[in-house]
Amino acid sequence: MAKKVEDLKTYRILPNEKGRLETIAMGKSIMAKKQMNQHSYLNLFLSTLQFIQVKTWVMQCFILLLIIATVNIHILYQTSFKMIMNSYLLLLIFSILFFLDELYKSFVSGMWELEQSFKYDLSQHTLMKLIVFGSVDIVLILLMSLLSNITLSIPLLRVLLYLLVPFNIFCILLFSTLTFWRNNMRQEILWIIAGVVGGISFVLTNLLNVYNLSMAYWGTGLLLTSCALIYVVYVQIYQMNKGTN
Repeated sequence: MAKKVEDLKTYRILPNEKGRLETIAMGKSIMAKKQMNQHSYLNLFLSTLQFIQVKTWVMQCFILLLIIATVNIHILYQTSFKMIMNSYLLLLIFSILFFLDELYKSFVSGMWELEQSFKYDLSQHTLMKLIVFGSVDIVLILLMSLLSNITLSIPLLRVLLYLLVPFNIFCILLFSTLTFWRNNMRQEILWIIAGVVGGISFVLTNLLNVYNLSMAYWGTGLLLTSCALIYVVYVQIYQMNKGTN
């Protein structure tokens, strides 16, 4: 018996270095997969929706009802094309404004430092909000274009261009202006800026008679403003991420 114990003391198990490395690699792969599932785009989307106030969605539903009512008014009174487009732009501006109010809520209320400590940081939530809000506004633009095409016989592409180009320009001007005042932003300033930009756009639309321009110019304008808007949004996210680190 003593001999067997001595033999056990001298017994050595040779390490399987290859197997150890494979086990470590497998463990890392499983951990990385679980981490990605915990921080997936779907989870980020659902998390972002929780931060959006119900009031914002209520206002968007109200704007949707106004769009339907506006189209019916134009059918009833046979208003001019310029008045139709101006009413659409006004509704679109209000939609953008309510979304911007929600987008900069963290800075206006001074809660951005707290939100930066959450599972998904402020820049991630802001980027997702931009995607959500932009998608909703695009849907509203498509709806106005389709209703105009069906009820007022206005070409679909024509209304799309007339709405998308001002939409891009309005967003570019607001984002560019708000870059300077993001950390000191107040809700009153946000509404004043939007009002000034909206007023200027209406004056220019009426003075320059832009709806008589060729569709080629509008198509080029859509391409250029879309590129500019993407760049401005990128700068916004970069500066926000830099300022909160």
